[in-house]
Amino acid sequence: MPCVDQPGVYLLAHFSKRPTGTARATLKEIIYIGKTSRTFRKRWNEFNRSASHIGPEERRGHSAGRRYWRVHCGKIQNLWVAACVTSKHEAAVLEKELISAFASQWGRPPEFNWFRKSAEKSRA
Repeated sequence: MPCVDQPGVYLLAHFSKRPTGTARATLKEIIYIGKTSRTFRKRWNEFNRSASHIGPEERRGHSAGRRYWRVHCGKIQNLWVAACVTSKHEAAVLEKELISAFASQWGRPPEFNWFRKSAEKSRA
């Protein structure tokens, strides 16, 4: 993937077989919509470490990865990623728009975005 050293927005999804076509943030298989202002490579490595090695009690790493570990006990199977390169500022805006679009479609944010949504509500 040539974009791994860029910032942007990414989708994580569970599919039973390799997905085809264009990634869409409103697919029911989407489990997380995230952004990174650094590089995809660094952020995905943090998710992988947290989801498969570190576990839920570790306070560092990727918060959605820790939640993923709680559900899947460190087993990463059938997990696919799609990325959209953006500027750092655009990433924050696009991430919120995509989470909102998913929630409009399914009545809730993606499974592993729940923490971010509840944190935003408590700050309001």
